Amino acid sequence: MGAATAGTWAPPLRATTARLAAWARLGLMAVAITLVPLTVVPPVSAAMSLTVLALVTAWTSAYAYTALRTGLTGALTCADALITAATCLYIGQLVPLHQVTAGASWVQVLLTTCLLGICFVWPWQVSVPVGLTLAAVFALGLRLAGVPALGAGAVAVAQVLLIATVMGLVRRAGRDADATLTAAQDDARAAAIEQARRGDELRQLSLLHDTALATLTTIAAVDTTPFAAVVRQRSASDVRALSGPATKPEIGAVSLPERLAAVVDQAPPDLRVRLAAAECTVPGDVAEALCCAVGEALVNVGRHAGVPDVEVRVEAPPGRVIVHVADHGAGFDLTAVGPHRYGVRNSITGRLDAVGCRVHLASATGEGTRWTFEWPDE
Repeated sequence: MGAATAGTWAPPLRATTARLAAWARLGLMAVAITLVPLTVVPPVSAAMSLTVLALVTAWTSAYAYTALRTGLTGALTCADALITAATCLYIGQLVPLHQVTAGASWVQVLLTTCLLGICFVWPWQVSVPVGLTLAAVFALGLRLAGVPALGAGAVAVAQVLLIATVMGLVRRAGRDADATLTAAQDDARAAAIEQARRGDELRQLSLLHDTALATLTTIAAVDTTPFAAVVRQRSASDVRALSGPATKPEIGAVSLPERLAAVVDQAPPDLRVRLAAAECTVPGDVAEALCCAVGEALVNVGRHAGVPDVEVRVEAPPGRVIVHVADHGAGFDLTAVGPHRYGVRNSITGRLDAVGCRVHLASATGEGTRWTFEWPDE
């Protein structure tokens, strides 16, 4: 029976039922003790009644203490059932017959609290047979006392069946809740894995877009003969980035102007980039995202603006960092940017959204293009 107890309840429910059984036993027995003067009347032996009641009270204290400390166990419940059965057999010598007939004796209180503990600890397959056995012992005690056992015995049987039914429903609800929680956790875990996989895929696509594809597009779009050395350097850098292990952003604050200076050095060779940056530091992941976004904006200027001059400016008002990338070239119609334009959607907007940056794009045909990146996005 002890083994059956361990798998019946999740720990929080076991603790709750243990507290309920312990305090119910203490409370009801306290009430019963206050009624002792009404029970010690002839032909009940005062010495025997008070001795048994004292022993039962001591057992109740030990039962409640153990239940509150370690929970309801099979061993504790078995001992309680045996003590209750012995007490029920001698009910005629412990309680006046008129109290037994009225169903108001402390022995019946003890029986009810014992049945509660039995149904709390064991499933119905165990608690119902044990409870019905106790009810039969109680009825036998009534018969030995010369009291009609049918009514009181039926009440005890009804208590067993009612408590076992309620606890069965509670257990079923607990199992259903556990199954629902487990399914939700499995779904959340699968969603997290898929999100991580998708994030890694997007990072790889962004890396490919920002390195090899950008270099190849530049070579195809302009005459790179005068800049052959720069192109070779960029191509070698792209190969290292694509073939080497994935790198993580630095932890802690880094200098954004220093990082942007390296980005400007890698700009398309036909651009003249003017960098004006106020000194500031940002977290490593924010710096990486801003540098990638600026690099992609510079690539777009080289491809589409039709002018060689572009400005990268960094402002650092209190608590914020604002990066501007502006040209006075051809510009474009914002409404004409389709969802297939990966560079705008992922290399710029997607990356910056992921680190809490606000992105603003202003452009019109013939009026140039201006990107504004602001961190944090407040």
